Parts: sequence; structure tokens; C-alpha cells
Amino acid sequence: MRSKCEQMRAAWAVGDKISALRIAARFFDRSDDTKTFKRGMDAYNNPSFYRQLGKDPDLIVAQALARLAEKFELKTPSLKIKTLLADKVSLPSCMRARAQ
Repeated sequence: MRSKCEQMRAAWAVGDKISALRIAARFFDRSDDTKTFKRGMDAYNNPSFYRQLGKDPDLIVAQALARLAEKFELKTPSLKIKTLLADKVSLPSCMRARAQ
């Protein structure tokens, strides 16, 4: 029997990032990372609900996938995720000055 981490890594390796997120969202710890994974999976499954709350479900999913890749040292998220994050998340003014 394979562990959840092994299953998640295998799903990510074949390009099924949503399945990897689904597995990570079922971890039993109460860490902030796991809450992020759960929120990302909820946003993926119920996008209209998150829009009603005034939140962008695509951004929430992208942030969860990016955190998943970072935490488990998976291959970098796809260009689509990076682009979405760059478009949706604005840098604080002090960081914008450094980036220019």
C-alpha cells in the first residue's frame, strides 16, 4: 500500500495536479498548509460559492497548488499557475519598488 505522499507525488508527476491537491486536502493535521489545500479543493469543487463570497476560485486553487509544490518540493507549478498568480496577486508597494 502506498502512502498518501507517494500517491500525491505520483499524481503530480503525471500532470494530474487536482488529484494531488485532493489527496493533500485529506491530510489529518490542522496545519495552515492543509487548510490551504482544503480551501483550494473547496474552491475547485464549488467555484460559484466562492464567487458569491467575492473571492476568485481560480486564484485560490492556484495558490493551493503553488503551496503544495513548494511544501513537497514538487516540480514547479505550470506556467499557467505562475501567470495567474502574477496577474492576480499584487505586490506590496515596498516590494514593487525592489522589483523594478
